[in-house]
Amino acid sequence: MTPREPRDPPGGRPAPAPPPPVPLADPDGVAQTLLAAGKPRAAAEEVIRLHGARVRRYLRSALREPDEADDAYSLWAEWMVRAIDRFRGDSSLLTWSFGVARNAARRVRDDAFRRRRCSLRRGAISRVPDARASSSLRRVERAAAFLETVRRALSDEEREILSLRIDQGLAWDDVANVLASGGSAVSGVALRKRFERMKLRLQRLAVEMGELQ
Repeated sequence: MTPREPRDPPGGRPAPAPPPPVPLADPDGVAQTLLAAGKPRAAAEEVIRLHGARVRRYLRSALREPDEADDAYSLWAEWMVRAIDRFRGDSSLLTWSFGVARNAARRVRDDAFRRRRCSLRRGAISRVPDARASSSLRRVERAAAFLETVRRALSDEEREILSLRIDQGLAWDDVANVLASGGSAVSGVALRKRFERMKLRLQRLAVEMGELQ
């Protein structure tokens, strides 16, 4: 018995093959193309446009004062224009940008420390709350006091680790690459263990301050 030939679909034509999947665009592709074309300034401007908001958020987490974060961001943008042609592709441009931003934060932090005088921080609550203070105000002040205690309990590098991992969502190896830009050679595995120790320390601090039972 002769096997039947497969029938054509209605209309007499074979069904078209499904289109190939469209590859996801590389977010750094434009900047890398500009670099390869010998246009570093245009490449830097593209990176600033693409990643500037995330870098600014990271700097605001890493530095204590908003003015310092703004100064560090300006310095980062300046350094990106001057130094992007040194990018060698060992990591993504985003990770490399965070490394440049970390060095800018360290420069601003050192300069601010030399300029800082013993004075009350601008915007700090200077009044002593009286008995008429509402419970909501007391909760706000209590939360602010806890956050300030947390900031003081963490080193500058620990705050950077938390920002890069939690806020920016970088993989541990990428966090390690950012820290390596400032001379802190460490593996992603070691950072993960350090992160767990930090969480335990903050949990104990929260219990001591009554934030956790």
